[in-house]
Amino acid sequence: MGYRGERASKINHQHIVEDEKVKAYLARCGETDKTPLDIDFKSIATKLS
Repeated sequence: MGYRGERASKINHQHIVEDEKVKAYLARCGETDKTPLDIDFKSIATKLS
């Protein structure tokens, strides 16, 4: 969704989708059958401050 007056287009993200580092990262990612409600985020979160 774009901002008012902005012409939003998914093609603007094409360079990210085609990036070899992004492709390599996504290839290492797994799939899950869990929903967001099933995940204990506190156990996987990293404290930033």
